[in-house]
Amino acid sequence: MEILSWELDGGAPRRWSAASGVERLREAVTPRLHGRPSWTPRWVGISPDGQRVASIRDDGTVSLWSRSGQPIAALALPHYAELDPAFAPDGRLLALRASGDGRLAAIDVETGRVVLEVDDRPSRNLRRAALLPATRATHLAVSRPDGMALHRLGAAEAARISVSGQVWRIAMDGNARVVAVATQHRVTLWSLAPRS
Repeated sequence: MEILSWELDGGAPRRWSAASGVERLREAVTPRLHGRPSWTPRWVGISPDGQRVASIRDDGTVSLWSRSGQPIAALALPHYAELDPAFAPDGRLLALRASGDGRLAAIDVETGRVVLEVDDRPSRNLRRAALLPATRATHLAVSRPDGMALHRLGAAEAARISVSGQVWRIAMDGNARVVAVATQHRVTLWSLAPRS
């Protein structure tokens, strides 16, 4: 239930709770028969400048702290196990929110503003969507029946990636030139820009 932070240059380690006092008290007095608390952090990230730390809990709560552990912002999102947040190159913390009307939105956690909204059609892919930060831009990859669609935040759809088989993971290099798509038995690399 804690976030632990170490300074690699020999600074003192820091720790702070990812759960409220009420949640910690409830966990201490309530017998747990199985599983783990819903407020357990399952993802943690550090901003590009190293000054902020973020996490998402199993219950969908996205939290943002200063490097020293002071709370900056929190956003409660619906629980969805695989939609992790990401820091954009400009330092904004982005999170994904699925709505009941078939839309998927990338949201700035600090302002609550929708940065990009796309169709979220049913798909056979295991990896429904992923935020892919790169040095100059962040992309949103969304499952489609025949593969993945890449959307560049603040721009039109960037690319369509045709994949045979269910998508398990997707990643992008820091220059947004190569995308790796993993299916159960294969990793395919896609070039998004001509080599110079």
